Amino acid sequence: MNPATFRHEAMATTFEIAIGGEENASSRPAAAAAFRELERLEGELSRYVESSDISRLNRLPMGESAVVGEDAFECLVIAAGVAEATRRAFDAAYHSELDTGHPADAPAFTLDPEAHAVTSRVARLHIDLGAV
Repeated sequence: MNPATFRHEAMATTFEIAIGGEENASSRPAAAAAFRELERLEGELSRYVESSDISRLNRLPMGESAVVGEDAFECLVIAAGVAEATRRAFDAAYHSELDTGHPADAPAFTLDPEAHAVTSRVARLHIDLGAV
């Protein structure tokens, strides 16, 4: 039996959902619901979507903060943890422009879990969650 397979383009890649067994009445709606969620996440997390949380953060001046949604904040927490664990070898803000006096090993942004806020600590923040 071949699985029912559905493809969708988002976030500059192809996503594929394979549902075991033969395609049935619920296969296509289930895949469509998953792809709608993917589109919603792309709208929040993509640096290419002008209104996304990540794009808004990338326009923050140094020292300024912005509140982001739950999904963006959770991704940034994970990204910050990975950056710290790898001593910045893997850093979602790797391409940020540092100001003079900013230590190279210091994070480009800080997180406020209570407010779901992100504060830029660099001259120009550039977050790319592509690998996260």
